[in-house]
Amino acid sequence: MHEESPHAWWVPLAASVLGTTLLQIGQRAEAVAQFEHGCRLADQEGAQAYLLRCLAPLAAASGSSALLAEADAMLGASVNDAPRLAWLTVDSTYINVAPRLAGAARAGAGAAILAPMLAAARRVPWVAPLAEGSLVDGLAARALGNTAEAHDLLRTAAELGGRHQLAYVAREADAAQR
Repeated sequence: MHEESPHAWWVPLAASVLGTTLLQIGQRAEAVAQFEHGCRLADQEGAQAYLLRCLAPLAAASGSSALLAEADAMLGASVNDAPRLAWLTVDSTYINVAPRLAGAARAGAGAAILAPMLAAARRVPWVAPLAEGSLVDGLAARALGNTAEAHDLLRTAAELGGRHQLAYVAREADAAQR
């Protein structure tokens, strides 16, 4: 069907959304296949802006350091070029890259990646990225020993997740607070 559409971007977008959903329900192999498919199709005229939406979660799902470095470089360039701005339509990119950087002993880099997305999500407000970003940032703060900051962020994630029926965020934030 996508061969009939003049919009090259919609399949990479759909692959990123489906892949993220599959990850959240524990279907890692299926998610990886979607992200890989989306990356292949994002490498065509009119779809390049959607590469990062597939690449970052692919790095997170596959555990590939090379893909993480590529996604980090792409996202870091946008953060460095416009530190007060965030590309909200790729909120999952920030959310996928940040914890992997924290896990790679670069927690400060993970927080720096999340900061513009969280600030923009608060300003708009854009609830889903704010809730999931608060969860990721809270987990990183807890890992760094910043318990007060972690408590506030995880409480925010749990409250937003519960109030706005973001089951994955609410469940993970509640579990992290125990």
